[in-house]
Amino acid sequence: MNILRLSERVKLKLGEVTVLVSPLSFAKKSEIAKESVMSDGILVPDYAKQSFLLVKHSVKDVTGLTDYAGNEYKLTFDGAEVLTDDCAIELVDCFSGTKLAAAIGKVSTSNLNVEGVELDVVPKQ
Repeated sequence: MNILRLSERVKLKLGEVTVLVSPLSFAKKSEIAKESVMSDGILVPDYAKQSFLLVKHSVKDVTGLTDYAGNEYKLTFDGAEVLTDDCAIELVDCFSGTKLAAAIGKVSTSNLNVEGVELDVVPKQ
C-alpha cells in the first residue's frame, strides 16, 4: 500500500493539460465533506460546492490551458497557496465532466488511478 505525504504534489496529465495538485489534510477533507444543502427536507451533499473547494485548496499549478486570445492561462492565488474564488470557478467549469475532475477528487485517497490520466508523484518545490 502506498502513502501520499502532505508535502508531495501529484502531477495529473490528460492530453496537453497538466495539473499539479496537493493532497489535503484530514481536517480540510472533513471541512469540505460537511458542505451540504437541503433537498426535499433532506440534508444531502452539495457536490458542486465540494468540487469548488477541492479545486480551490488542492490545485497548485496548471499548464496547457490558454484563454480565447491565445494567452497562457495563469492561476491566481489568495495567499497561502489557495486559489482565488474566480480562479477556482474557472477551473471547475473547465474540468467539469472530465477525467481530470475525477483524478483531482482522488488525490487524497489511496487509489489515485483514473483511466486515461497519467500521474506522477513529486516532492513539493
